[in-house]
Amino acid sequence: FLIYRRGGKDVNIEDGCSTEDGRIWGTYIHGLFDNTGLRRALIERVKMEKGLPTGEFHSSTEYSAKREEGYRRLAEWVRKSLKMDIIYQMMGLDTSTRRIGAGR
Repeated sequence: FLIYRRGGKDVNIEDGCSTEDGRIWGTYIHGLFDNTGLRRALIERVKMEKGLPTGEFHSSTEYSAKREEGYRRLAEWVRKSLKMDIIYQMMGLDTSTRRIGAGR
């Protein structure tokens, strides 16, 4: 990958690597698969190589909704697994309103 803008400035930074056949990639670029076009192209390539039918693809809104649902479920699991009242108190939050300083 070639990064050409970072922090509003022009740059020329190479990031990542891949095997010669392009089947394995490595990069530090966060959010790479949030790009619908890239995600679609990669999935279609794998489908073609595996002899699977191509063309069926979930929209980016479906992907975003599923991702957000996953985050919501993870947050709920964390809340159920931890003693959140203690964490809120450590943060100076009122345990009923979760507002800063409300419990002081």
